[in-house]
Amino acid sequence: MTAPSSLKEYIFHHHLQGNRMEKDVEHLPDDCRQELERLTAILLQEFDEAMRGKQASHRKAGRILKLIARLRPAVASDGLPALGSIHVLAVVNHRELADKDRHWHFAAARLRQEQAMGLICRSVQLDVYCLQDLNRELSDGVPYFTGIIDEGVLLFELERTPLATPRKLMLGERCRRGHAEFSRWYPRAEDFLSGAQFYRAEGNLRMAALLLHQTCEHLYQCMSWTFTLGGRRTHNLDELRALAEDKNDDLRTIWPRTNRFEKRCFALIRRAYTDARYETTFTVAHDEIAWALSRVTMLFSRVGALCREHLSVLQSVSVAEQTPSFCNGHHERAAPS
Repeated sequence: MTAPSSLKEYIFHHHLQGNRMEKDVEHLPDDCRQELERLTAILLQEFDEAMRGKQASHRKAGRILKLIARLRPAVASDGLPALGSIHVLAVVNHRELADKDRHWHFAAARLRQEQAMGLICRSVQLDVYCLQDLNRELSDGVPYFTGIIDEGVLLFELERTPLATPRKLMLGERCRRGHAEFSRWYPRAEDFLSGAQFYRAEGNLRMAALLLHQTCEHLYQCMSWTFTLGGRRTHNLDELRALAEDKNDDLRTIWPRTNRFEKRCFALIRRAYTDARYETTFTVAHDEIAWALSRVTMLFSRVGALCREHLSVLQSVSVAEQTPSFCNGHHERAAPS
């Protein structure tokens, strides 16, 4: 497998209700296109290296079938369009190959290295799914995936393997499912936050840090699943935070990155999922846990407000379009991805 010599060779298209939709990248600046080409080459190369010498038959035959990128624009300081972040969906030919911790950690490390060197300037978010699972999600109309397909650019395709036609969810169904996801994630986050407050008061700062990690994880997942009915199955707070902050810029103010103390506090909470349980040297100071607790409490309030507002808007639009309520919707308009 080799990276495309030019993104012009690949114009992403799909069929939606009988209409062929095409995507190209001609409107993107040259540096964006070059960055996407470099990203494509890295993922293909590192996956090949990860599969090299494997004995299991599905690993020997392991292939990346497609690489699809969704670009989130930002506004540069000069006011011209720029690429803010890149969400990449890698489609593989076997479910086990979608295990990021097992097969994609070298690719992730390489991307971090390229970013540190300034060779890739935009933040990169990577999801990996096998073709079967992706097609199931598309057929189910999960906006987390249909949005990538609707707005994506095809970076690489090994063979023309068709994707399932993305189903457009009706407003009522999307609202019902969004409420269900909010009810699933948000109360759990509240329980973890209460636990963190309890253990901080008890002086058990390691346990408080661990529960703050779990609070953050559930809140970021709550944002993703409430808004898009899907998300990234990971405990990595860096990834989950980036995904949530891409959905709403206001969340960036929750964790300031202006000095070492602020960065260290978030890093401690991020590490706590593993280190608070296994590393005897893991310690958290009282001022660090106090500041982190205040930020997570703020995150709890902000995520709750954003999710409730999103669900309220969905319900209001449903009513405005003369559709029944989200509890018993029929004959409804399709919701946007």
